[in-house]
Amino acid sequence: MRIDYYSSPCSGAFFVQNCLNFQIDDEIGSDQWRTQTVSIEGFEFNYGYVYDLEVKITPIDISNCADDCPDNRYELVRMVSKSKVENPCVIASNPDQACTKEYMPVCGCNKRTYSNSCVAAVSGITTWTLGACN
Repeated sequence: MRIDYYSSPCSGAFFVQNCLNFQIDDEIGSDQWRTQTVSIEGFEFNYGYVYDLEVKITPIDISNCADDCPDNRYELVRMVSKSKVENPCVIASNPDQACTKEYMPVCGCNKRTYSNSCVAAVSGITTWTLGACN
């Protein structure tokens, strides 16, 4: 599992919080990142570092879960690497800042499309270009 150097705002039916950006298996090294609330037992996330982790993933029975329940339990087996990111393109987010809902897409330096430049800035994106990402 690879954990990216920054977290992203995400929400569910009962929460709004920062979630990890991560890749699993064949996704590692690609531009495909998952963003969701993930708790990894034995791991502490620090902004500004990319982590490569060996984790034990155990499916969880969610048949009796209302909403926002994790699909898996993640346990740290070992940290393979921890690499500091110099000049990151994403800084701490400001989820309390309000933005308009106009759709004028921008492509963030993290290669994700945001609905407008305000949403990108509030998400902590330092630079972007006009238009959706390819």
